[in-house]
Amino acid sequence: MKQETELKGGLVNYYLVEVKFPQRSEDQAPYTAECEDIIHALKLTFDEANIFKEIWRSANARQNNGKPGHNPLYGAQKMLHYAKRILRHKENESKSDGNFFRQTASIVTVSSAEATVTGESGKIS
Repeated sequence: MKQETELKGGLVNYYLVEVKFPQRSEDQAPYTAECEDIIHALKLTFDEANIFKEIWRSANARQNNGKPGHNPLYGAQKMLHYAKRILRHKENESKSDGNFFRQTASIVTVSSAEATVTGESGKIS
C-alpha cells in the first residue's frame, strides 16, 4: 500500500488498515478496512465517530502510518472532549424522558412493614 501522508482533505492511507488474519479466517480472506466504511456501517454518531477516528489515528501512528503531526496528548484530549459530550447528551436525554432511574435500576422504597417497588412495568405494592 502506497503511503499517502500529505494533508489534503481527501482519501489518505492513515485511515486504512490491512487485516491479514481476520477473526473468521476460515470464512474470510484478508482485506483492507477503511475507517469511514466502518463508521457508516455501524451508524456511529458524530461524537462516537470522532472518538473512533482518533483511536484509529493513534493506533496507525504507533505503526508508522499516522497522520502528519499526530500528537498523542491532543488525541487523548480530543477523545475525552467527545466522551464528555456523549455523557452530557445521555444524561440530558434520561432526565428529559423521565427515564433516568428506569435505565439505571429499579427504585425500592421501604417504610415499616410495606414495600413499594417501581420498575419499568409500573408500580408494584
